[in-house]
Amino acid sequence: MAAGAAAADSTFEPRISVGASYVDNIDLASPEEASDEEFVLLLLPGFKYDLQSPRLNINADYTLQALFYTGDSDRNESYNQFDGTATAALVQDYFFLEATGIATQQVIDPSRPVNGSDNIFDTGGNMSDAVTATLAPYFKHHFGQTIAEARYSQGFVNFSGEDSSGNILEDTQQRRVYASWETDPEQPQRFTWKAFYDAQQADYEISPTFRYDQANVELGYAVSRSIRLLATGGYESDLITDSTDGGLDEAFYGGGLELTLGQQHRLRAVAGHRFYGDSYEFAYHYDGRMLKLDGQYADGPMTAAQELALSPLSNNPNPGPISGHDLSRLSSEVYIRKYFNASARLVGRRTTIELRMTDYKRRYLSLDTQDHTTEVGLTFDRKLSSRTDLAAGATWRDFEGRDGESSKDMSYTLGFTRRMTASIIGTLKLSRVERTGNVSRYDVDWIMLSVQKTF
Repeated sequence: MAAGAAAADSTFEPRISVGASYVDNIDLASPEEASDEEFVLLLLPGFKYDLQSPRLNINADYTLQALFYTGDSDRNESYNQFDGTATAALVQDYFFLEATGIATQQVIDPSRPVNGSDNIFDTGGNMSDAVTATLAPYFKHHFGQTIAEARYSQGFVNFSGEDSSGNILEDTQQRRVYASWETDPEQPQRFTWKAFYDAQQADYEISPTFRYDQANVELGYAVSRSIRLLATGGYESDLITDSTDGGLDEAFYGGGLELTLGQQHRLRAVAGHRFYGDSYEFAYHYDGRMLKLDGQYADGPMTAAQELALSPLSNNPNPGPISGHDLSRLSSEVYIRKYFNASARLVGRRTTIELRMTDYKRRYLSLDTQDHTTEVGLTFDRKLSSRTDLAAGATWRDFEGRDGESSKDMSYTLGFTRRMTASIIGTLKLSRVERTGNVSRYDVDWIMLSVQKTF
C-alpha cells in the first residue's frame, strides 16, 4: 500500500513467504559418513519500507526466516535479516543525521561446512549472527564549485558464536572522524583537487584497540576532454609497526589517470606505494546497448568488523562491497584487504547472461599469513513467458587458508519463478553443492518450493 503527499512519497510493502525443502544431507556429512535426509518447512514474513521527502529519506527491508525441521525439532531455528538507512536533513543543505543498520549471518570459517543462501543446513555452529548499527551526524555543503564535508560516526558490530579454536567472537565499538574538501565532481573543471582526513578506531572486548589515520591530497589535471592525470599523496598510520596507536607515521604516494569516452567508457587507474608496499586502484565501466562490463580493484588495511560496518580503508573511498558472505574467516586481526571483481553481462530482450569473477586476499599483519579466495560464476536468466522466468547458474570457488586449510566448492542452481497473480509469486529451485578439501568434504542436493504473497 502507498501514501503520497505534496512533499513526501512513502511505500510500505509487507510480504510473507511459505515454503518446503527436501535436503539429502542436512549435516553436510562426508562421503564416508552416514548422511541424514530432512524435510524443512520455511516461514518468512517481512516488509519493505521506503520514504522519500525533502527532509527525511528512509529505506528499510526486513525478513524473519523461521525454519522447522520435521525429522528433528531440536534443529528448529530462526534468523533475522535487516538492511536499513535513514537520513534526516536537520538544517537543509548544511547539517544531516544518518543512521544505518544491518542484521545478517556470517560464515565463521570457510574451510568448515558452510551454509548456502537458504541457511537450511546444520553446519555445526559455523555461522554467526552479525548485527551492526551506526549513527553519524555530519555537515555537508556546496561552496561555489567545491563541496565540504565533516562527519562523526559511532556504532557497534556484534557477533555470536565461537571460532574454530573455541574462542568467543568479539564484539566491537566503532568510531570514525572524516573530513573532506573537494572540487565538485559534477561540475567539470580542468584542475580538480580533493583533501581529506580519516581517523578510525575499533575497540574490542579482549583484543587490542585498532586505530588507523590517513591524511590525503589528490590532484587532477585534464589534458583533454577525455583524459585526466592524477597525483595523490599524504601520510598514514604504519600498522606493521603498531596497529593500536594511529598517527600519521608513513608517507604514501600514487599517480594515474581517469579516462572518459562519452557515457559508455569510464576508467580510473592509480598505482603507488603505501606502508605495506606497492598499492593499486582500478575501476572500469562500459555500458553498451547489449554488453555491460565492470571491473574494480582496491587494497588497504581492514578488520573483519570494519568490513561489515564501515567504508573500506583505501585511497578509493568506494571500492565496492564483497559479494557473498563466506569469503573469509571472522576474527579481530588486522589485515591488508586486496579485492578484485569483474563482471560481463550480455542483456537481450528476454535473456541475460552474466559471467563474474572475484579474487579476494587477506594478508594478516601479525604473522604475515594470507587467506585467498577465488570465485568464478556464470548465470543465465530467461523470460519464458510474460509470467514465467527461468534462472540457472554455476559457481566455482577455491579457498586457501593461512594455516594450510583449503576447500573447493562447485555449486549449481536451476530455478523457475511463476507470477500467479499480481501479488503472488511461486518459485521452484533445485540446487547442488560439491565440496572437496582437507578440512571438510561433502555433496548435498536440495529442492525448494515456495510461494510469496505481497500485500
